[in-house]
Amino acid sequence: MNQEKKLEKLNQKLKKIYYRKRKELLFHGWHHINFVRKKSRIFAQSINANVFIVESAAFVHDLNYLVKANSLPEDGKELRQEILSKCGYSEEEITKIESIIKEEHTATRDENISPEAKALSDADTLFKALPFTPILFSRNFFLTSTSLA
Repeated sequence: MNQEKKLEKLNQKLKKIYYRKRKELLFHGWHHINFVRKKSRIFAQSINANVFIVESAAFVHDLNYLVKANSLPEDGKELRQEILSKCGYSEEEITKIESIIKEEHTATRDENISPEAKALSDADTLFKALPFTPILFSRNFFLTSTSLA
């Protein structure tokens, strides 16, 4: 299967999963994943990183939040591997994606990260730094925290 077909299959599968979990994932939902995917692709192109691997990693970088709230990236490793495998990714591609996700995590990254991890990390951080992000999610947070949803 070619790279574009893998990405499209991954996109469709994750869009369905995130749609079903939309009320539980106030911050790390599809809106976040799709934003990070689009921006990381642009960043990867600008620094000659592997765009396919970066975009794939962006799609699955926060699957740990589907496994357990407030969890670490490694908590989503099995789910990532299962989904990527079902979408036609090779073991080598899955290993590289997992490595990038681990490398870009804000708690462990440093200035010596790969171009792929840098593209993903910058896109992920950009979403968190945008001035509209807290406003965008405040209604959902209020409704959920007060049981009015």
